[in-house]
Amino acid sequence: MLKNYTLTPPSGPPSVVLGIDPGIDRCGFAIITPGGRGMRVVDFGCITTPRTQTTADRLIILQKELDHIMVKYKPTSAAVEKLFFFKNAKTIIEVSQARGIIIAALAAHAIPTGEYTPLEIKQAVTGYGRADKTQVIKMIRNILPIPPNAGKQPDDAFDALAIAYTHLTIQTYHTKHQRSL
Repeated sequence: MLKNYTLTPPSGPPSVVLGIDPGIDRCGFAIITPGGRGMRVVDFGCITTPRTQTTADRLIILQKELDHIMVKYKPTSAAVEKLFFFKNAKTIIEVSQARGIIIAALAAHAIPTGEYTPLEIKQAVTGYGRADKTQVIKMIRNILPIPPNAGKQPDDAFDALAIAYTHLTIQTYHTKHQRSL
């Protein structure tokens, strides 16, 4: 049966945002919500897939883990990083396949999704579109209240936080300015 999913953004800023940094080895995810005086980190981390498995099996693992996250947290909006530039052709193919699974999973759950380039994310987080990874992570740690029990997370998890932060910031900005018109 064919279902038509209209992915229109909600009228106000999203209440639960899922940020995703696409990958097949490690796929970063983050759940954030708007708070009283900022944003609150609900959860963040990485979905990992074993390199010993076939690409198809790894993509199935990714889809099942994403489905679990979406059922558990019920995001009202999501954001995914756009692919930019890769030197390794094999890497771009696998990341593209993972990104396709991610976008299809979000559409199957009827979650409105924004897409942002690395430059847009770095600009939103640091104010400089060419910031390096350490600058982005440092700013995310300063901007968002990372739970003390979070432990050491891979860069992909912080990238997902940056993506979710960018989306929530942009959506909140658009909502406020639409109301003032």
